[in-house]
Amino acid sequence: MADESASQASAPRAAAGAATFAAAVSIALSAPSLTNPLLPGLAFVVLLPWAMAFVVAWFLSRIPAFRDARVVAIATSITVALPWLLVAGAGLARHPWMLWVGLLLAAMLPLWMLRARGSVLTALAASVLLCALPEGGLKYGSGSGLRPLVVVGMDSANWRFIEEMIEANPDDLPALQELRRRGTWAPLESETPTASARIWTILGTGVSDAANGIKNFGNRRSDLRAGRVWDAVVDSQDGAPAGTAGVVAWLINTPPPQPGEQPNLKFNTPGWVTGIREARPAAANPAKVLESMGEDSTNRPGFGELFGAMRSSMAVADADHAWLHVGTAFELVFGKLFSGFGKEDLTWRMKITRDRINADVFFELSRRYGPDFTTLVMYGTDQIGHFYWKYHEAKYGDPELFPSVRPVEVKRMGEALRDSYRACDAVLARLLAQADLGEITLMLISDHGMQPLPEARDDKLLKLRGGALLYAAGGGADGAGEEMIARFTTSNVDKALYISAKAEGETGRRHLNELREVLEGARNVSVGQGLFTLSFPDNTLQASLRVDFLYENKDTLEMDHELQVGDVLGVASDLFEIETRSGRHHLDGFFLLAGAGIEEGKQLERVSIYDVTPTMLHALGKAVPSDLPGRVVTEAFTAEHQAAHPVRSVEGGLPQPIRARSASEIEAELERQKLIEEGYITADDPAAGK
Repeated sequence: MADESASQASAPRAAAGAATFAAAVSIALSAPSLTNPLLPGLAFVVLLPWAMAFVVAWFLSRIPAFRDARVVAIATSITVALPWLLVAGAGLARHPWMLWVGLLLAAMLPLWMLRARGSVLTALAASVLLCALPEGGLKYGSGSGLRPLVVVGMDSANWRFIEEMIEANPDDLPALQELRRRGTWAPLESETPTASARIWTILGTGVSDAANGIKNFGNRRSDLRAGRVWDAVVDSQDGAPAGTAGVVAWLINTPPPQPGEQPNLKFNTPGWVTGIREARPAAANPAKVLESMGEDSTNRPGFGELFGAMRSSMAVADADHAWLHVGTAFELVFGKLFSGFGKEDLTWRMKITRDRINADVFFELSRRYGPDFTTLVMYGTDQIGHFYWKYHEAKYGDPELFPSVRPVEVKRMGEALRDSYRACDAVLARLLAQADLGEITLMLISDHGMQPLPEARDDKLLKLRGGALLYAAGGGADGAGEEMIARFTTSNVDKALYISAKAEGETGRRHLNELREVLEGARNVSVGQGLFTLSFPDNTLQASLRVDFLYENKDTLEMDHELQVGDVLGVASDLFEIETRSGRHHLDGFFLLAGAGIEEGKQLERVSIYDVTPTMLHALGKAVPSDLPGRVVTEAFTAEHQAAHPVRSVEGGLPQPIRARSASEIEAELERQKLIEEGYITADDPAAGK
């Protein structure tokens, strides 16, 4: 009886040792970023499962079916270790098969630990040692001969706002302060229209929207007509070496190349807004999947995809971000239950979390592939600036610009915008800690700046609810509303709703034309006027339908007006929501260069968005095409660097990008494959639109 009691008492310790060791082995080998920095890593990977095991074992031991100490120890060990094992087995983890190794350890070790004295402390010590193994710093460069370049973008960031934060608190934004001391910086001169998709494409191609084909978010990757910097890196030209590249979250950058195309583009992940979740590697899109949960119901991921993205986001997180992810989740749950948190409280936290996840993907894939050119773009500073500037202004600026802002809102959201800058600064601090600035060139850029838009300007946006519109167009509950939703995806960009057919080719165009016929008759019954103008955007071959809200409705529509779409009658609040922006774009963005061969502590007067691509190419050691209208910012480089590496030019432009297939091309390829299968043509036959 005494032996049985002793065995029962030792079950929690055995489970704790087994679960902790299984978690530590799996994480250290498959998701090692979770163990860095060391102290929060040890707390997350070692101490947390150790403590959880005692709680779970206590609970299980009170269930009659778990009277046997071995059963309690094994069940506890597997239950506690499982969250960490699922992370180690995520699609983006380094060795997903470690899930099964960890399960085996969690199931077998408790039996040994129940019998062997000292085994529990041995397992704990081994877990600590595993987590303390150094992962090593970031190493960029593939050996191609190109000079490594890392480009970090912060959408809508500008030096004026950064300087205001530093003036208010000299300890704020330490990484940006260090980079200004160690680099050359200047305001970046943007241009109108300042649509982010347009400007980021100019920054990547070096040519205007007339030349590159991208004018706004309504454009797709298939519309791109000019090569980007990374196309020049991965494609060998004029005998120059081909390098490697990785791109995280640049706009108009998906879908990625098909398998076999541009193999030197090691990773490529979706940017903000696009509904496309494809990435290279396939699992490198956790931020995009989680972002899609906040989109209209027509494009939300399923549970399996969402669960996989959550696992992958933790598998690439460092310990600081892992704790922040957990803390944010608890903050939102308790805030909803006890503090009245609403959509605004959720949105800004999720924007920052998305940037953190993209940064984690950037660091993990950079560590794996060490590309010559790599880039990360973070968008929280833009989106939070547009909608939360009023809370920042009420707390730190002129509250009279936004008289409707309440003190309770300032208390809850007054730091949202500054926190978005702090999150970016933390990413830069991590980069400085892990990469050697003596071996790389680091460029910081934004597409434009941000400034307050006073409440008196009334920048009210009426945003269409895509799912609700499709549901009504299909006849609602009495018709084919759900079927209509299932046919399309929607996205709100450029003050319009874009509706894309899920079916390819002719079927998709037929679905869009049927929808257009219904929407053409949509009316505001209360005032007797039409609702929408409808168009198929240029270059999309009717792959999407653009729905614009008639301008005159902005002043006449009220949320209680009766609207009719097809045979369905409803009120305006069913189809529309009001967005009021309190921040608007400013033409001054920011630019900084630091690293090997860069002047330190130097401020330049101004740099153009068209100068970014030539400067990137020169920093990489590549010749600058003569067709680019911008210049290399040579004054940022030291005299020694300029003497050793003079600017070289080459005739022509950047290499053309790999074409993304349009709907009609996909349809032609499907038709060709069908003809091959039916024996009408052979695989080598150029017929049928090959």
